[in-house]
Order: sequence, then structure tokens, then C-alpha cells
Amino acid sequence: MTQSLVLVSWTQATRHPQRWRLLLLVCAAHAASLLELLDFAPLVGVLDAHALWHAATPAITLGWYAFLADDCRAYWPAVRSV
Repeated sequence: MTQSLVLVSWTQATRHPQRWRLLLLVCAAHAASLLELLDFAPLVGVLDAHALWHAATPAITLGWYAFLADDCRAYWPAVRSV
């Protein structure tokens, strides 16, 4: 929770050009955490909260990587070609 507050505060203080992506990732991570905490019975006998949490994890990881890559391109011009 503390890291989420730090990230959200940082995006607002710096007016980062990709702040929308970081805010989306923070919300997605919290939503995925809720899937772990608020367990529910399987939907159609197959998809339960834990399975949906595992499905959300790669998307959040790829989004974080995309944010870091864009951050490097925005602030370090030598990395723009990567």
C-alpha cells in the first residue's frame, strides 16, 4: 500500500507523461490483490478468484515493463532507438 501511495504521489508531483499508465497499473495490481483476498466460488465450475489472479499477473507485468521502457525513452534520449 505504501509503495502505491508513493507511485501515485510521484506521478502527480512530477506530471510524468505516462502517469496514466502507472495509475492504471496501480489500480490493476490492487484489483488483482482483491481477487486473492476476496475468494469466490468457481464460475462455471472452472474460473475461481485464484485462476483470475494468475491470468491478471502477466498483463500487469507487461504493463510495468512498457511503462519502464517508455520512461527510459522519455528521459534518456540515447535509449530512444531501443
